[in-house]
Amino acid sequence: MSSIAHFAAALRALPLHSFVDELPALVREHARLGDARVRLVDYPGTHLAELGTDDAVPITGSLPGAAYRERQPVVEADHTVHLPLLTRGECHGVLTGRLDHDPDQARLRALGEVADALADALRVAEIGTDQLSRARRGKRLTVAAEMQWELLPGRGLACAEFTMAGQLEPAHAVRGDNFDWSLDPGQLTLAVTNGMGEGLDAAPC
Repeated sequence: MSSIAHFAAALRALPLHSFVDELPALVREHARLGDARVRLVDYPGTHLAELGTDDAVPITGSLPGAAYRERQPVVEADHTVHLPLLTRGECHGVLTGRLDHDPDQARLRALGEVADALADALRVAEIGTDQLSRARRGKRLTVAAEMQWELLPGRGLACAEFTMAGQLEPAHAVRGDNFDWSLDPGQLTLAVTNGMGEGLDAAPC
């Protein structure tokens, strides 16, 4: 079994109740990253919130934010690397850690595989635990906003033919606005909806 397969298997084996607490040590062990940190994009899409802490960095004007915006690794002079967490074009956040020396392209590709496996695991884990969604919210969502966010297919999608992204605003108190997409052979279906009314009356039930 390859090292990335070992890492993916270890991620699947993490208990959901301790997923956030055990994740940094697992990343350090398999990716050989010092001071490994996982940051998730918040609901408004303005900050990257660090799992397990109350710290957050702005997406605009920060190096982790540059990795998130550009969907490309960013390497600092002290060998700190920021890696986007991508799942089919949707960026969930950034994996940050420190290397012993400046990485070559082969090392960056290997770290990219680690980040991809981690992104997939985060997407699956979010189905079974609220720890990740709690980390991404700066304040409480309205009930209507909770419902709308749960209905989204994601915030981005990329393939050979196209790249697209969507965002709900205001993020914490969205009412009836929503979007959806479906990709079928030779066809992309997009839907943008605006429910009538306010609050729960506007949110799909």
